[in-house]
Amino acid sequence: MDRQQLRQIIRQELKSLAEGKMLKTREGNRVEYNSDEHISELERDLDELIIMRNSRKPTTRERYVLQQAVKHVRTTLRRAQRSRDIGAKLRAAAETNILADSES
Repeated sequence: MDRQQLRQIIRQELKSLAEGKMLKTREGNRVEYNSDEHISELERDLDELIIMRNSRKPTTRERYVLQQAVKHVRTTLRRAQRSRDIGAKLRAAAETNILADSES
């Protein structure tokens, strides 16, 4: 496999990853999985869940369920942020001609 074929495969994979991760916001808009809109939506959800959790008594079942939801949203938020950072690094690499066809 030569370099050009490898670059083409990488480009196709990046494109398919970007197309396959579309989500709907509360307003019904479609956004990319790790986009700024998606991350801000997760941050709003997290803030709302924390407020709801803190308004409950410490020993209630509701508080426990809300705490589990907070943990899940935090994990999802971290994954989305990491994915966004990796995508930014890949785009920067592509812009610096690491994946460019002009390289021989």
